[in-house]
Amino acid sequence: MALPIRSKAAASLVGAVAIALLTACSGGGTTDSAAVAGGDSGAVGTGVAYAKAQLKKYEVTRDAYGTPVPVPKPPDLHGKTVWYVPIGTGVPVLATIGTQMQNALGRLGASVHVCDGKFQPTTIADCMNTAATQGASAVVTGFVDYASAPSAFQSLVGRGIPVLVGGVPVTGGAKPGRNLGFFDPSGLTQQAFRLMSDAAIADSDGKAKALVVKLTDSSVTTKNNDVGIEELKQHCPKCEVTTVDTLTADMSRLGSAISAKLAANPGIDYLILPQDAFLQAALPGIQSAGFTNKLKVIAAGGTTAGLRALKAGQLACNVGQGAVYNGWGFADATVRLLAGAPIQPENDGAIRVFTKDNVGGLDLSDANYNGTAWYGGDRWQRDFLTAWGVTS
Repeated sequence: MALPIRSKAAASLVGAVAIALLTACSGGGTTDSAAVAGGDSGAVGTGVAYAKAQLKKYEVTRDAYGTPVPVPKPPDLHGKTVWYVPIGTGVPVLATIGTQMQNALGRLGASVHVCDGKFQPTTIADCMNTAATQGASAVVTGFVDYASAPSAFQSLVGRGIPVLVGGVPVTGGAKPGRNLGFFDPSGLTQQAFRLMSDAAIADSDGKAKALVVKLTDSSVTTKNNDVGIEELKQHCPKCEVTTVDTLTADMSRLGSAISAKLAANPGIDYLILPQDAFLQAALPGIQSAGFTNKLKVIAAGGTTAGLRALKAGQLACNVGQGAVYNGWGFADATVRLLAGAPIQPENDGAIRVFTKDNVGGLDLSDANYNGTAWYGGDRWQRDFLTAWGVTS
């Protein structure tokens, strides 16, 4: 999911200069400005056809994503408190995950307390330590590398407090066990990054010159971009890629970094952002480089502001992941950890390619961002509840 921001980078898009529009979503660390591969016209055509097929596949809505494996002995969570510690609630999807964990785990009697990590390792560790001293029944982190705070994780485990390392695969030499589990949704999140690359391939007829903003907050966010770049390598032999690294905490510097890359590589015609909430931070750099009317911007996130930017022509494509589904996925992993059942990785789920065509009829409200309408129905919620033994 596999990551949008409420900060200066995610302030209202009202008044932002529109970027040339934009059909990049329609079906119809790489060396700067280096061609991804040589390739012939046949390979280019095959890659474009593949990209268009992928976009078409993910433009549709769904109301179920397979059947979760039943939990043999679902835990009784009445009177228990689960602490949720995301890397930062400034990321809209991470904030929504906390809300939806409460909605989901509340069906089993639990309450969920959110402690904002604020993108600072010391704050994250403080949240985890406070959870222990305040009697947390379990702690769930959101997109925090185990390797970034191993002592804090092990302190909880040592006190007998179950810990779910959510949003990341096993890292840092960790050894999963009865009180330490990992919930890995990277299969779903990485698909969003592949689809952003597919959008550039399809729209450019296999000739995109893309500037990719790599979010290096963690090994997981870095890997997401690496997967997207690999998609370009594999399916777009004539594409060119330039990269620029950023941290969420350094978002105020993104505009100047983008401006420098555009000035040094005047042929760039696509900008791929890891989250649509980065658009506001990117705009000054785009404008100062003189690229306002010649750059197509592709992003992930599917936030309310991001879809409004798409509708207004400020984004060419937005690949969204359903935040509500993400939250229930975290809840499912928590239930399984507490029940001593295997935690299922998330390889399928609410993901959709939003285009200028299919966003027009949507009610772009925060209420719907925190709902399911943009992605389809909510039959999958009943599937989770059934797996947990909840029948009413």
